[in-house]
Amino acid sequence: MYSHLPITMSIAAAGAALVSLIEHAHDERTPTPTAWLLCGSVAFGLCSIVITMNSLDDWDRFPTLYRPVAAAAVVGAALALVIGWLHPTPWLLAVLLLMTLTAVWVFANYQWLQLDDPEAALPEA
Repeated sequence: MYSHLPITMSIAAAGAALVSLIEHAHDERTPTPTAWLLCGSVAFGLCSIVITMNSLDDWDRFPTLYRPVAAAAVVGAALALVIGWLHPTPWLLAVLLLMTLTAVWVFANYQWLQLDDPEAALPEA
C-alpha cells in the first residue's frame, strides 16, 4: 500500500514541472531545473512502478509478463534522465517524454497479449 505514495509524489512533481515548462514554452532550451524536475519525476515514477509490480502476487505467477515490463520501465527511466540532461526545447522535451512513456506502455501491452491466456492476468470480478 505504501508503494503508491512515491508514484503519487512523482505525478505531483511532474505536474508542478509542467507549469514551468509551459511558462518557458518559447525558450530556446528548457531551463535546467525544470528539465530535471520533469524528467526526474518521470524516472522516479517508472522506478516506483517497478517496485510496486514486484510486490504483486502476479509477479511470480506471470514472470514472462512482469520481468520484461520491469526492465522496459527501467530503460524508460534511464532514457528520461538522458532527456533531462540534454534539456532540449520545451516542446521537444515533452514529445520525447511522451514517446518514452508510450513505448513502455505499448511494450507492456504487447507482453500481456503474448501470454497464453491474457484473460488470466486480468483482475477477478
